[in-house]
Amino acid sequence: MTEVARKSHKRSRLNNQWEGYIYAGIPLLGFALFSLVPAVISLVICFGDMVGYNLSTFEFAGLHNFVDVLTDQNFWHALGVSFYATLSQILALLVAIIVAVFLNRDVRGSKFLSVIYFIPYICSSVATSLMWQRMFNPDYGVVNALLKAIFGERYGEILFGIEPIGGVYLDVNWFNEPDLFMPMLIIIMAWSSAGYGIVVLGAALVSVDEVLYEAAKLDGAGSVRQFFSVTLPQITPTVYFLLMLGLVNGLQTFDIAMIFVGDAWSGYGPDNMGMTLMLYIYRQSPLHMPYASVMSWLLFLVIFAVQKLNELLSKRWVFNG
Repeated sequence: MTEVARKSHKRSRLNNQWEGYIYAGIPLLGFALFSLVPAVISLVICFGDMVGYNLSTFEFAGLHNFVDVLTDQNFWHALGVSFYATLSQILALLVAIIVAVFLNRDVRGSKFLSVIYFIPYICSSVATSLMWQRMFNPDYGVVNALLKAIFGERYGEILFGIEPIGGVYLDVNWFNEPDLFMPMLIIIMAWSSAGYGIVVLGAALVSVDEVLYEAAKLDGAGSVRQFFSVTLPQITPTVYFLLMLGLVNGLQTFDIAMIFVGDAWSGYGPDNMGMTLMLYIYRQSPLHMPYASVMSWLLFLVIFAVQKLNELLSKRWVFNG
């Protein structure tokens, strides 16, 4: 190679390197400006007091905000409600496993059904929440009408133990019953989340080796035994992934709770059963930003701890062979 060609090749390599740095730098710059810097600022203001969002009013206050949060009963209640909300993701995962296994059995129109099940996941959570809000409406909602058609006028007493008033059986008011408010939200969130799991688990089921099923059949295993001995162990890595994702989403429940508790800043549903931690943080941020920042970081630590615990327990049930 001549000297001129060598210099030209070196210059071309340098140009390619700089192009690579530029392309890689754009998302890194976006991450730094819109994720890293705000995270650092929120961590700093945890240790101070300030007026609204005005950083110029910041004054160092030590661990005062942490003490206030950890002694705040609303914080612990909101954290408990958030853990309660994660049941929706577990329910969605169970539904996804059942439906995915069913669709994997060469069901006619299985691809079309997979698309139908996936639609709720990609729809706007606000739009679907408003739709369900009307369906659960105690005056004209289709849910009460359906239950009444199946169980009769006494459906509230039969299903939920709601006593009649003056001999009159009232329709269930889902929005004002503390014992029914969060189960209602769990049903809605499970309906919205199951579609993603169905699609992902469907892909995992296709990759299960048919030889394993043939060996199980030779050993006399029926459909149920094949599911628990072959299918379920083979898809446990995917189940683990969906479980981790679901726990994070459940602990960060916000939009559906915001829709159902309404715009009143003092209300969180009956007995504050709609007070998820994300919603509580959101409503505290304009009033006391450092206080909200402390709760945000504590939520991050809770999610991190839950994920690490899930990771440790996964060694007992996730099949990696």
